[in-house]
Amino acid sequence: MKGAPGTGKTTIGLQFLLEGAKRGEKCLYLGLSETKGQLDSLAKSFGWSLEGIEIHDMGRRGESDDKRSSYTVFSPSEMELVPLHRDCDRLV
Repeated sequence: MKGAPGTGKTTIGLQFLLEGAKRGEKCLYLGLSETKGQLDSLAKSFGWSLEGIEIHDMGRRGESDDKRSSYTVFSPSEMELVPLHRDCDRLV
């Protein structure tokens, strides 16, 4: 999906995955900008549980959510893109 921040890309993606999980399908969310904590917060705001969805954070691995939230002007996703092919190869 493509769109400006706040247009609902993550929300619609989670809805799609939640429906798949409800049907017993394997569901994987590859997070490029939102952390697992941020996704959990978003889901809770809608009364959703992310149970049944595997979340793999492709962003700045090794940093805590607290450190990530210290970015004040730009999020890491706006400033850096890590080579994703290495992580994707491990998931397949």
